[in-house]
Parts: sequence; C-alpha cells; structure tokens
Amino acid sequence: MPIYDMAVYFTHRFASIYRIELNEDEIAFVAFHIGAYLENTTHTTERITCIILAESYHTLSQTLVREVGENFTDRLLILDVMPLNRYLQYRPACDFIITALPLEGERRPVVKVSPILTKQNITAIREMLDAIDRQRELESARSFLKQLLHKELYFRNVCFADETDCIQFLGQKCIDNGYATDAFVQDVLLRESLSCTAFTSALAVPHAVSQYAERSFICVLHNDMPIVWKDKRIHFVLMIGITQQEMKYFKDAFNLIVELFSSTSRTLSLLKTDSFEEFCEQMY
Repeated sequence: MPIYDMAVYFTHRFASIYRIELNEDEIAFVAFHIGAYLENTTHTTERITCIILAESYHTLSQTLVREVGENFTDRLLILDVMPLNRYLQYRPACDFIITALPLEGERRPVVKVSPILTKQNITAIREMLDAIDRQRELESARSFLKQLLHKELYFRNVCFADETDCIQFLGQKCIDNGYATDAFVQDVLLRESLSCTAFTSALAVPHAVSQYAERSFICVLHNDMPIVWKDKRIHFVLMIGITQQEMKYFKDAFNLIVELFSSTSRTLSLLKTDSFEEFCEQMY
C-alpha cells in the first residue's frame, strides 16, 4: 500500500538519523497518522467550507455546532465558530455562512438557522450544499470546455452533402492535427449510424462510442447555410473527442454545450459570431 510504504520510508530515515530501531507496530502507527493527514487534506479540498456565527461559550451554540457537524460530516467542513463582531472584523474566507445571529449585507451565501437546529434548518443547509455543488460542477465544466477548443479545429462555411461527409472531413482534420486516429473517426460514424446526434434544431454533437481521443478536443464547424443532418437542418457541428484520463469530465461539459444551444438567445448570439475568438467568447 502506498501509505504504508511512505511510513516504511519515513521510519527508516528516522531510525537511520537517530540510530534507533523501530518495529512494525511503530511503522503502522506512523502509517495511521499519514493516512489520517491525507484523508483530512483531501476532505478539506473537496468538502464545502462554512463558518458558523453564534454567541461564544454558550451551551446552545455548542449544541448547534455539534448538530451541524453530525448531520453533514461527509459534505461540510466547519472552518471556525465565532461571534458576529469578530467575523465582521476579519471576514475569513469560506463557501458560505451559517448564522444564528442577525447578519445584513453579506456577500457570501448565508443560511439563517435557529439556535436549536430544526428540520427546516437542516433542509436549508442541504439545499445550500446542493447549490454550491452544482455551481462547482458548472465552473469545472466551463474550465474544461475552455481546454477543448482549438483554433486549428475551427471551420467556417464548409459545404457537405450529408452528416457522413461532414464527420469524415472534421475527423480527417483531427487526425492531421494529432487529436484523433482513424479508428476514432470510424467509431464516431458508427455512433451516428446508431442514433442521430443532432440534439437541438441548430446543433449536432457527433462523438465516439468506445474510442478515446489522443488529445481532448472539440472540432467546430459553423455554417451560415444549414447542413442537412438526418431530418434536421443545423448550423453548428461540434465533434467531441476525450482522452481516457479526462472522460470523467465529459458528461458535465456535454450537458453544458447542449444547455447553451437549447437557449434561443444564446444560439442567436453564437450564430452572429464570425471567428474562432468570437465563438469562444460566446461559449464561455
């Protein structure tokens, strides 16, 4: 196990420096603490953080903090508990505030609770956690989307007889630029034959069934005159390829693209673009 190996290395170095002997029980003790540290560090970066505002040294405040921690131990990290005046003086960073005290004009999200936590309070905190999680997923998808767009894979007003011709053209450009292989393009054609990837009246998103890309990409075609795509007439083709390592980000990025093109106003804004830079600006 990596953690145990880390403990073995540490205890070996420690024993060598101080000229002592350490047995397996002591190695296991060190491994436990390394594991606990890594677990806490991981949770710190993944869990949502909050600060609880409550009266100091008050029995009800202690109960509130304990109940919040017990109800959301896997999702929430309580960074601090402080009275209102100290918070207003320092305003330490966190994702949101849980307060049993009056708080006005706060920029961060706030959940107002009773000194004795109620079911409604628990529901409100859970809804806040869900909202922050959704926002994090959206920001992650946007960040990943930025990495997928490449100027050499952007094409404007290229005519095709049908979707097969279009996929073959875009696929060859991806091969030529080192983003995909012929096997990937054939897999995209297979996916298209199984089910049409025109998801809106303006957009098709061809992608592979089982092949991974050499490098993650979105190959973009933007036509003023619509392309006949099965029974639809579309203006945008976004062929997507994802590496195996980055496949976990695909779903959120895909949903974001479909959501963008599901909005009539956003689609019209994208239709008005005339360059790679303008297209990217609207996508972001």
